[in-house]
Amino acid sequence: MGKEFARQIEKKYQVDELWVIARRKERLESLKEILETKVKVLALDLTQKESFEILQEALFKEKPRVKVLVNCSGYGKLDHYENMSSGNN
Repeated sequence: MGKEFARQIEKKYQVDELWVIARRKERLESLKEILETKVKVLALDLTQKESFEILQEALFKEKPRVKVLVNCSGYGKLDHYENMSSGNN
């Protein structure tokens, strides 16, 4: 599902770079090969605290201007974003 979102974002929006996050680096690298947009691969497991620290460091260092955020993690909670916690509850 995330692969198709990346492809559609590339078609619909003019972005300088796509940041893609998933546990399997090889899948992210294969996605990078089919997209025309520059892709930053982050092989992270967002169920692990260390992964959030790595992502936070990358965001702080690079300060990207986020136009679109897509969460395709396969896990969902129904509520408004501002009402949800960042924990695993």
